[in-house]
Amino acid sequence: MIGPIANRPHAPIRPTSPVRRRSPRMEIELDATIESDGVEQSAQIQDLSTTGAAIFGTRPELSNDMFVELHIEGERSRKANIVREFEGGYAVRFDGPKNALSADQLSAFQEAARGGL
Repeated sequence: MIGPIANRPHAPIRPTSPVRRRSPRMEIELDATIESDGVEQSAQIQDLSTTGAAIFGTRPELSNDMFVELHIEGERSRKANIVREFEGGYAVRFDGPKNALSADQLSAFQEAARGGL
């Protein structure tokens, strides 16, 4: 069953401390579905990189260190690990290189968000 997207802020995520990221992130709005333990829920990706994403609208019973399946329209499912909770959602890290996005895939998402595709 797909649940409604939780009330989520539309402001971009702004870190308050120095950022130590392996991959640069881009702000984007992508509809997605997150699945855990056979339960699916609608969600929205607001921040995406080759190695992870910030996802709003996820179930409250999800927690750090849980593995989930992330479904982005037009893409194959990707396994991800919840690494951090924040108000309204979670940060996930894609589980290993085979689940990471390539730089070309990330560029295609960015181009599509600009209306280029």
